[in-house]
Amino acid sequence: PGFAEGPNKNFDLRYIPVSLWYQLPFVHFGEESIGKFNQWHGAFDPINESVLATDLPLADMKLVFEKEEELLGNWKCHIWNYVDELHLKFVHGGKGGLVDETDIDSYITELYKYSSLRWVYARDPADGFLHKKHTKKPVFALWWCVWPNLTINVYKWGVSINVYWPKL
Repeated sequence: PGFAEGPNKNFDLRYIPVSLWYQLPFVHFGEESIGKFNQWHGAFDPINESVLATDLPLADMKLVFEKEEELLGNWKCHIWNYVDELHLKFVHGGKGGLVDETDIDSYITELYKYSSLRWVYARDPADGFLHKKHTKKPVFALWWCVWPNLTINVYKWGVSINVYWPKL
């Protein structure tokens, strides 16, 4: 059926370039997106510096579980939680919530070109981890939001990575 003519380029699998940040793959849709990714990839520079400044054994971390769930509400509202100063106090402020585990008065937001970082010291040093930049006492968490829809949450017990997208 035409095999004698040699390979047919129409049946070849297309090459799709992929870049990795740690173990997270980012797929490029077209050669021009590689340059855009490399430019956008600079968004990870402050994240790398921040995460590598911890005493956490990140190189030893393994994927424990993954899940996909449908969240109620607009996906952008979930991203807004990483920008909104009131989120931690009001959403996680109930008895036994995150506010009880943190020194809420130390809650800080740092803004970068393509990302934002929210962090807070731990109320009890045993609940936090050491950080070279934030040396006053152990840090409870680093909450990173990378434009437009990626969040990276660093805790003593591990890292939570979330990608939010609209339901199509």
